[in-house]
Order: sequence, then structure tokens, then C-alpha cells
Amino acid sequence: MTYEIAFCDDSPLAEKRFLPKITAAFKDYASNIHVLSFSDPRRLLRYILDGNAFDILFLDIDMPGVDGISLCRRLQEQGYLIPVIFLSSMEDRVFETLEFRPIYFLRKRHFDEEIENVVKMIFQRASHKQEAVVFSDGVHSYRMAVHAIKYVEITNQTLSIYKGGDVISLRYKMGNAEKMLAPYGFMRVHKGYLVNYRYINCIQREEICLTDGKQIPMSRRRYQAVKEQFLRLTSDEIRNGDHI
Repeated sequence: MTYEIAFCDDSPLAEKRFLPKITAAFKDYASNIHVLSFSDPRRLLRYILDGNAFDILFLDIDMPGVDGISLCRRLQEQGYLIPVIFLSSMEDRVFETLEFRPIYFLRKRHFDEEIENVVKMIFQRASHKQEAVVFSDGVHSYRMAVHAIKYVEITNQTLSIYKGGDVISLRYKMGNAEKMLAPYGFMRVHKGYLVNYRYINCIQREEICLTDGKQIPMSRRRYQAVKEQFLRLTSDEIRNGDHI
């Protein structure tokens, strides 16, 4: 397996200084890595929207046209949740990046002393994020990474599992799906829906809006419990640094 990395900074000097050290740090943990460098964030955005995948993005914040924060916002609007490390000299903008739950805010003036520990942290956390579940209806079996599943919907005894741009449907009981997925941060927001909290952008009394703009019905009687559970899961994630 090749570990795909994107580096985006409009400064040629930044690419020359940082990219070799990023590559060297990742080679300590991944035997095959592929690094693509972009000087124009709009080109990186088009590249991803054209169907090309990355395991991680290194983004400068201050870039012309589309800066790193705007790029993350556009990707999120399209339903992409790619782990991000912001690389910037603008340390006063760190709080603007928190809505995207970045892995790290890597300060350029501290780059040399921090990059190795940041990469080590990425792979330590990734080793704990490989949980998978198996859905089987007696005819077909599907093994899926739980963090890739956005939400699950039940209609007329048919369970539809939404992951990325794919939908997998099979005969399966919602109660069994909830029992299997609840330990991984899935919330029963409505009798017909289980939602992965990582993909929730906004919780309202009558609906939940996901990061890709999809709207999910919200049960009024579940509203308060769902909101409290979401806040608890999010707080635990931030406290544990577990948001790669």
C-alpha cells in the first residue's frame, strides 16, 4: 500500500525546505510513500474533486485565491474528510482551523523540532483506527472500516449503508446495526437513521446536517440526548487528540 501525501504551499522556498523533511519523516513508518506538491490550492482542489485520494494534506494557510482554510471548507462541503496538518507562520490563526479538527497546527518556525513527533503521532493514532465491522445478510458479507461509514438508513427492512459516494443495501435489522456500531460513535437520531458523529456539522431540533450538506431527520424526543452525546463524543475526541 502506498501512503499518499499532498503538500500545498505557494512558496517555492517552503517546498524546498519542508518537503524533503516531511518525506524523510514518513519513510520511517511507511515503506511506500507518494508525495505530490502543489503551489496553487485551486489545482489541489480540482485534483481531489477529480477522484484522486490522499491519506493526508499538509496545507499552508496564507495562499492567494483559495487559502488553506477555504480549501478545507470546500472539501468539507463536498463530503471529503481528509486528515489535515496546517503548516503556517501565522500562529494567530490557529483557532480558525479548529472547525476542521486538524491533526496538528505545525508552526514553520518550529518545524524542524516538531515534524518527527507529529508523524509519529499520526501513525500511532492510525494504528488504533483500523476498526472494521462485517454486515452479512446470509447471502452477501461486507467488511467496512467504521470510520468510513457516514450513516445508516432503514427502509422497509432494507438497511442502506452510506460510505463515501457508495451505498450498500442488504436485509438487516436496525437494532443489530445499532448494537454493532454504537461503540464506534454512531448515534440513533431517528427510528430510521444511525449517524456517525464525525460527519455531523449541525444538530437542529428537526434535522441534522452532515458535512457534505446531506440532511437527516432528527427525532424531537431524541434531540436533547443526541446533542449531549455529540458534545461528549466531540469533547472526548479533542481531549484524547483522537481526530485523525
